[in-house]
Amino acid sequence: MVASIAGAVGGGVAGVAVGGFLGIVIGFAVQQVLGQAVAGLFLLLARPFKIHDHVNLLGEDGIVNDVAILFTEVIKSDGTKVLIPNNSIIGNKIYLLPKQQLQQQQQK
Repeated sequence: MVASIAGAVGGGVAGVAVGGFLGIVIGFAVQQVLGQAVAGLFLLLARPFKIHDHVNLLGEDGIVNDVAILFTEVIKSDGTKVLIPNNSIIGNKIYLLPKQQLQQQQQK
């Protein structure tokens, strides 16, 4: 679409070349955001963990507070909120802590 507009404005081969270059630049700029959005949709569909599950994601141990399109929010035991990009979660291990272990840790 960018190439078409630039071709019409610039005229000829030069306009198409500029439009193609702009298309590549815009494509690289939104690549990470689109990757996170697709990963977020996958997490929402696959549901490897749910809200209130005790998890360890990328070394961050805590309770899942929210799963959104771009980030998963985990609350650590000290109350710190951690926003983890969904595309990082998809490519790594997900540790789910059993409920029995969670209750034992809360009692300590």
